[in-house]
Amino acid sequence: QRAVYAEVLEIDAKDSFALQKYIEISIELFDLNSAREKASYFVEVFPNNSKANLLDVKVKKALGVLKVSDIESAKVVAAKNGDKKTLEEIEKITL
Repeated sequence: QRAVYAEVLEIDAKDSFALQKYIEISIELFDLNSAREKASYFVEVFPNNSKANLLDVKVKKALGVLKVSDIESAKVVAAKNGDKKTLEEIEKITL
């Protein structure tokens, strides 16, 4: 499955759905370096995307490099977007 999303990203590196799915699958596979690279890019390209920020927080948590400021920033983005579901997910994440 991840190969399909990787193929899409080769064609369009800014495909937000493919980025999201690629990162989610990478987390499931514990390929955290790959997930971190894509999550950082996702946030860089789509800084106001709630899912991008959520995935970035999840990857940083898995890698043990998560900071309170990362969580707070992600909460702000989700709140600005009115994305209650993502905000609730972010609020469940702790250091």
